Amino acid sequence: MGLTLQEVLVRALKKLEESSLQKFIEKLRVLEVREQYTKIPKDELTGKDPEHIAGLISTYYRDVYGAEVTLDILEDINEKKVREELQQDLMEVDTRRTPMFTAGGHFIDRHRADLIHGITNVDPVLYDLYRKGVLTKRQRDYIRRGNPGEKMRRLYESIGDWHYRKKEEVYNSFYKHNPRVIDDMEMQEDEPQLEEGFGVTFIDRHRSDLVIRITDVDPVLRDLRDQKVLTQKQYDDVMEKPTNQEKMEELCDVISHWEDAGKYKAYITLRRLNKHLITDLEMKDKMWREVKLPDLRAGDHFIDRHRADLIHGITDVDPVVDDLFRKDLLTIKEQDYIMRPGEPEEKMRRLYAIIRVRDYWDKEEVYNSLYKYNPHVIDDLKIQENESQLEEGKC
Repeated sequence: MGLTLQEVLVRALKKLEESSLQKFIEKLRVLEVREQYTKIPKDELTGKDPEHIAGLISTYYRDVYGAEVTLDILEDINEKKVREELQQDLMEVDTRRTPMFTAGGHFIDRHRADLIHGITNVDPVLYDLYRKGVLTKRQRDYIRRGNPGEKMRRLYESIGDWHYRKKEEVYNSFYKHNPRVIDDMEMQEDEPQLEEGFGVTFIDRHRSDLVIRITDVDPVLRDLRDQKVLTQKQYDDVMEKPTNQEKMEELCDVISHWEDAGKYKAYITLRRLNKHLITDLEMKDKMWREVKLPDLRAGDHFIDRHRADLIHGITDVDPVVDDLFRKDLLTIKEQDYIMRPGEPEEKMRRLYAIIRVRDYWDKEEVYNSLYKYNPHVIDDLKIQENESQLEEGKC
């Protein structure tokens, strides 16, 4: 009888030296878990008992995600040999004794019909699986007869009762040779809650985070060039920048001039190559959309009520505009428009022309930036407003 996932994890953790096991536990303590999982409480991560640690991983992160977490941490602490051995052991996990691996839990099971009809480049997939030892030569030769749909049906006949890790190899081969098909299906799974146009505006909204947090821009550039979304000249120009931050700044500038279809492809590429970062930013978007906004009528925000006073009173406008740009509340075109030569009052009028239709939270950010660089002006207006309210209360 095959092992359960928990038994396989125990076997892997027992191979670690005491110092490596401690590093593993520390990584587990600071792990940022996916939304649908509950993080292991730090007070439960005590001691150095592999059975206890494996049990926590299995209990809190279940089987598929628990395996992924363990493999990732082993890689982080440079335990490559143990990681490779765990990968091999995972292929022998008894799926009947590991419920999360059954009932259509894997991506290729959930999307069987769509993949059969959508995967058209089948032969390279079959060669890949044969080369990896997932398919025998006889299986490969049997499956490769006929049109793509027939090949995919025969492949699924073989997949039937395969272990999770073998299904992962199939998924990886599908993705390698038919990435657009997989991207579309993953987006359908991950985006049911996102409003129309979400991906199109994503890069503009999160520009500052992307510039700071994407540490390897080159694969993104190559992918966009290969899709022919980024021209060779644009690719060369961005690649000349010496740092990843400068490359990402330049790339965001280029993307800002694209049509919606190109912006969406850029979002998909970033999501595929930097999935943890992008899903984190998506969750922030979702959180903000779900926050109940104050029930304010038009003109009820502080910066609306004091429009005239702020236009005439704010003298330090440039750092405010730069701050709003860094927060992704202004595009580069809007920033350039506001910062055209002129008096502070003219710049404030241009700023108001842009922000007047923004929602409550955007106006809160504008208020914060105004206060940051012109605190005395805001304080004076707040005092006047409070005094006025007191006078009204006396009447």
